[in-house]
Amino acid sequence: MNFQVSHAFLIMLAAVFLFTVVISRFLIPKLKSLKMGQKILDIGPRWHKSKEGTPTMGGLAFIAASLLGTVVLWIVFWAVTGSPLGFLRAAEFLITLLFAVVSGLIGVIDDSVKIRKKQNGGLTAAQKFLLQVGSAVLYVFAMHKCGFIDTTLRIPFFGWEW
Repeated sequence: MNFQVSHAFLIMLAAVFLFTVVISRFLIPKLKSLKMGQKILDIGPRWHKSKEGTPTMGGLAFIAASLLGTVVLWIVFWAVTGSPLGFLRAAEFLITLLFAVVSGLIGVIDDSVKIRKKQNGGLTAAQKFLLQVGSAVLYVFAMHKCGFIDTTLRIPFFGWEW
């Protein structure tokens, strides 16, 4: 049987879900014990105040689970295909994984600013936007330099290219 992309996706999806559940089970109580909870402003509805103390930095579970899921994917590919990445191009995969981790780290930075300031507001919208655009530009640049994407803009029906 040929190992298909859909099989790889399902294995990766299941592994990341399982790892997220397990990591969260240990991470959330640890975050609560470290008092890394969300501060709720007094200007909102009263019922919203009950959410105060909800742990922040939970995205760490998703980042760790994605990295562990990648390791599982490599092991499964190696076992099934005899090659560590099978049909995937290693550089393309690693650049995309790095982009995902950087995107998650932007959230970690935002949450850490909230914790440090002991306020509900972390990074400003402009700061988040600049970090996200900057990481996206670096991702597209890296993918283009490695020859994985074409940055030509094609206008349909007119045959124009830029």
